Amino acid sequence: RAALLAGLPVVSVAVLWEGHPRSYEELAALVGPSRFKSPRWREALVEEGERGGVSAADVVDQTDRAEEMEGLYLKVEERGVVTARLKLIRQSFTSAVIEQGEHWLNRPIVANRLAPGVDLWGPRPRPEASS
Repeated sequence: RAALLAGLPVVSVAVLWEGHPRSYEELAALVGPSRFKSPRWREALVEEGERGGVSAADVVDQTDRAEEMEGLYLKVEERGVVTARLKLIRQSFTSAVIEQGEHWLNRPIVANRLAPGVDLWGPRPRPEASS
């Protein structure tokens, strides 16, 4: 995929790790602070919600308050072909969604913003492979 996208204005998602995990705990340890939330992400989300007609109280009530990423998107590849895809969601994120009492599809959409200076199309460093 990296070779196919090289030189194109398309960026693949960040790769956190490549290899063969030995345990669930090894994978779960990769779930850490989000790399994509600015220090003011909560305030910016409330501002954007209010700009779209959603009250600050509703935005706060309907948002996972944690700094951690939602979870991991896993791909299993064999000889360069994706054979399986999985999503590992942290328990506290799932609990926050359930506590909100309604599915996100039934709520108004609040747009995300990029932090100043973020280049969505810029190059990403590749992690070192491990096995």
